[in-house]
Amino acid sequence: MLQYEIQGRALDRDGILVPEGMRYIAKPRVGTMFGSDSDLDQAYEAHMYLIHQAGLGHVSLSNEFTNSIHRNPADVLTTLSNLIGLVDALLVGAGWANQLTGCVNAFLRNLFHDYNIAVFGVAIEDPNNSVHTQTAVWSITELPGSEVVFDNYVGQEGCLRAAQDMCKGVYPIIRRKEQKPAVKRTIEEAAHIGWQQRQKRLGQGA
Repeated sequence: MLQYEIQGRALDRDGILVPEGMRYIAKPRVGTMFGSDSDLDQAYEAHMYLIHQAGLGHVSLSNEFTNSIHRNPADVLTTLSNLIGLVDALLVGAGWANQLTGCVNAFLRNLFHDYNIAVFGVAIEDPNNSVHTQTAVWSITELPGSEVVFDNYVGQEGCLRAAQDMCKGVYPIIRRKEQKPAVKRTIEEAAHIGWQQRQKRLGQGA
């Protein structure tokens, strides 16, 4: 079955409803990435599901990559650069602060200028600390301008649902956003801009 995209309208084809703003890939190429080997416990059912779907011919499997954005940042970048053009979707999960998911999305869009790979974010659950779990969720939901796909994918059950949704091949259409440039200033210039912003916030003009 050939890959195809539908933009700006809904279409029912092969039993798949493709909403407006989404695209459909009939046999997606998928992989997974986690921040730590300890995360793979909660990913077991998801990985088994992906193996099953690949056996049925519904998806093509890439690999699982375990690399912490804190401990292995260079490896994350290398891995992502090598995956461009080879996968259509990545399931990315981590716990605690879970900076991996947001960084993967940011690197793909803003560093490698890839607008094809859909990122499905998973918050790994910490059964002993609800703050860690909630922080992992917020790292996905409160990420400004993110295209990460997240439907309360939390813990073991959420990881499995993320894998199931990823295998459907219905992904958001990702468009290039206007970028904010990186700027180098003197400390004096930064202070002046801060003063202007404060005056504006307090309603006192520039």
